[in-house]
Amino acid sequence: MPEIYETLISTPRADLKCIKDELNGQIPEALHTMLANKETSDDAKEKYKSRKGRETTLICPPIVELEEVAQPPTSKRKAPVCKKCGKPRKGHKKGQCSS
Repeated sequence: MPEIYETLISTPRADLKCIKDELNGQIPEALHTMLANKETSDDAKEKYKSRKGRETTLICPPIVELEEVAQPPTSKRKAPVCKKCGKPRKGHKKGQCSS
C-alpha cells in the first residue's frame, strides 16, 4: 500500500492525466449509445403483425381421425356395496340389513 502512495506522490500530474485518459479510453461506452441503429417500435410492430398474419402449414398432417380422438375410453367404477349383505347401496337403508 505505501508503494502506491509513493508512486502517486512522485509521479508528475501531466503523466497521471495521461494515464487517466488511457484508462478512460478502455471503458466501454454506455449501452444506449451502442443501440443507435436499433429499429423503431413502429417497424417492429409491423414486422410482428406480418409474422402473426402468415398462415402456418403443417409438415406432417395428423394421422388419427377426429372421431377416435373425441371419444376417450370409458371405464366405470364398481358400484358401492353394503359391507354386511354385499348388495348395492343404492336404495339401501341403514337398518335394512339383517346380517
